[in-house]
Amino acid sequence: GGTHRIGVLCVPLFVFGAFVSNIPFGHYIPKWYLSGLFMNTAFHFLKGALLSYQSLPQEYWKGYRVVSLQYVVTLSAIGISIFTSPANAIFAGMVLSVSIFLVQSAQLSPVVNVVMGNRVVSRTKRPSWEMQALRREGHRIMLLYLQGQLFFGSARKLVSVLDAALAGEEVRYCILSFAQ
Repeated sequence: GGTHRIGVLCVPLFVFGAFVSNIPFGHYIPKWYLSGLFMNTAFHFLKGALLSYQSLPQEYWKGYRVVSLQYVVTLSAIGISIFTSPANAIFAGMVLSVSIFLVQSAQLSPVVNVVMGNRVVSRTKRPSWEMQALRREGHRIMLLYLQGQLFFGSARKLVSVLDAALAGEEVRYCILSFAQ
């Protein structure tokens, strides 16, 4: 195998040149050799996919460790590709992954913490007159520290937290912080 940079560059250039030249290499390369290459590639892909549960984050349900939902998506895609077509497997995997993302993101609250402006100090060095103004008027500033993805599923929870936080307060400014 080409481990040097020149070897890594020459192999793709050679393959690209072979495809562009339109020479029918399939007629000259034995079918058993091509099928062996495809079988080897498929074996390594399946081995990596089936053992991918080891690198996925652990999930627990009612105190028991269960496999990750992404691993279930992988197994589903493999099964669908075996019995139908790879295009159906890709489509099903995308639909399942997006569904899992939407459900998990909608369950999490986008707000990590709510702090009033007079109870937090930024890392920015400020002149003394600004610090006095922040101490005096800081109760009118509210900081919401956010986490995760903000989309239509979690926006409703964000709005309800904002409504609850602003009720009965004389807050004039609201700062949404995505920094973590």
